Amino acid sequence: MRADMKETEQSKAAVSVICIGQAVVDCITRGVEGDPLGMGKTRAQSITLNLGGDAVNESFVLSSMGRRAALVCADTKIPTFRSMSLSDIAAVLPMIDYIFPNDTEAAFLTGIDGSYEEMAEALLEQGIRHVVIKAGEQGIYAAASESGERFMLPALKVPVVDTTGAGDNFVAGFMEGLLRGADFRECCEAGLEAAALSIQHLGATI
Repeated sequence: MRADMKETEQSKAAVSVICIGQAVVDCITRGVEGDPLGMGKTRAQSITLNLGGDAVNESFVLSSMGRRAALVCADTKIPTFRSMSLSDIAAVLPMIDYIFPNDTEAAFLTGIDGSYEEMAEALLEQGIRHVVIKAGEQGIYAAASESGERFMLPALKVPVVDTTGAGDNFVAGFMEGLLRGADFRECCEAGLEAAALSIQHLGATI
């Protein structure tokens, strides 16, 4: 093994990424028919229970990429127990290097029912250094405070089997890019590749 390759493998093993978030069981139901027998019952082709949740999915994918877990990024969820605004979490926002809301979460957090650009600017104004808004089949919108970068990248066109955990796989691919020294756009591209690979299989991890 060449010295540079050996050094790369050693550095991958030494780095740790801490994924903080949810651990849940995803109930993936396919081929749902609405009350086919007229008896008030629903029939499904298959029901699969998979380990999931943002933290679990991202850590599994990073592990499959040879990473051992030393970088904390903020994935987001809409709270189900109370209302929340950016002012409620203002103290921690300047500590965030990268935040990855989907478009619904970004609208919820910012209170802006508008463009991705407007939502991203509102988050950057809070002191967050990089914002990536996940927009499903439309791809992602990315914005960086220091470099001034603003760009939209489309999702990769692949056969879709199951979109469960696509956003989590995007974050994992993005973080793997960060760990190997890729720039902001390259990290986003790596995230889109990981998401595209994920949605071609059943469940959030492969």
